[in-house]
Amino acid sequence: MSLHRLAGIVALANIASVAAAQQVVGTVRDSASGLPVHGAVVLAEGARGTAAGRNITDQRGRFVVVLNAPAERLRVLRLGFRPREVVLSPGRRPQDSVDVALVEIPTLLERVRVTATAAACPRRTDALDAA
Repeated sequence: MSLHRLAGIVALANIASVAAAQQVVGTVRDSASGLPVHGAVVLAEGARGTAAGRNITDQRGRFVVVLNAPAERLRVLRLGFRPREVVLSPGRRPQDSVDVALVEIPTLLERVRVTATAAACPRRTDALDAA
């Protein structure tokens, strides 16, 4: 094996390890039921809140965020759940999974009662034509 070929293989291995280090993988679940939360937006943020990457969870609540800059924390958002921020540990390895539990926001809707009288609703003039 030539020295150039060996150097090329080593360079490719280094590129692959750097690419793996520039992503965050994990799962988002409902804190009460433990079920996966699909469609949650996962944002990776840098030191000053700058965007470092984003993705959306799949049907199993899994995500892979490819980072375009170093990230210090993840912010997870989903309608019906409280937003969650998770600090990424500096010693985190690329293959370490980041599991996030979201707390559901209770739906508080008041009852609505609809009433109408015949006098309030005028009869359509074309009602006989439609029949």
